Amino acid sequence: MNCKLRQVLRCLLTLVHRECGECKRTGGLMVVTRALCESPAILTVSAAGAWCSKVSTSALKEAVERLSLQVPPCECVHQEELERFTDNFGSLFFTYSFHASNQSVEEEQSNIQKFLHRLSLVHAQVEIIFEIRTDSTTHKQTFSGEKGSKVSVLDHSIPMDTAAYGQSPFSVRCFPSCPQMHPVLGDTLSCVLPTDIIEAGLCGEMSMVTMATLAPCMEQYSNWPTQLSCIRISFVMVT
Repeated sequence: MNCKLRQVLRCLLTLVHRECGECKRTGGLMVVTRALCESPAILTVSAAGAWCSKVSTSALKEAVERLSLQVPPCECVHQEELERFTDNFGSLFFTYSFHASNQSVEEEQSNIQKFLHRLSLVHAQVEIIFEIRTDSTTHKQTFSGEKGSKVSVLDHSIPMDTAAYGQSPFSVRCFPSCPQMHPVLGDTLSCVLPTDIIEAGLCGEMSMVTMATLAPCMEQYSNWPTQLSCIRISFVMVT
């Protein structure tokens, strides 16, 4: 299933790159799947917005015809998701649905998330939405590698990777949640340089500051029960 998804995305991105070049326009890309027990899983890839609007209709038709020989299309069942998508990003430029096994969808969910995360870092101007619905839960994640998202720490501006964002905690339906990072700074700790470093002639001050952020932001749903499901730790050194 992940292989089919890559083929569809490769077709779309190659087409946009060939027709529009290094486009910096904004827009949206959505990957949505419904994996229910009573029916085969269906994936839909959709694109909308200025980032892909300059592609000609003839080029799009030709690309989709070639793609259909590799990944057979099927009827789209994600009308509700598409309506929300077009409300946010405008008319659809590209939409393509295909079958996948239910088992592979759940098994490859992590791989799909990693792939879309990397994709968002390359196409920072495009908001990438991943949504998967099973019989018991709905998972929604937004990848937005927006450039220029920074926080000031110790008189330094540190870039924030907003692409690893924001898993939806809701299992029944998708409520909107804030996709931004809201860091909270901790205390600054002074550190002592090791003796061998000082003897080598390196002088100066070294300090450490902690910073935490929660995703997604749940401030607008303050009465909704929440819990931590994953903790990620990263280190950034500034000089």
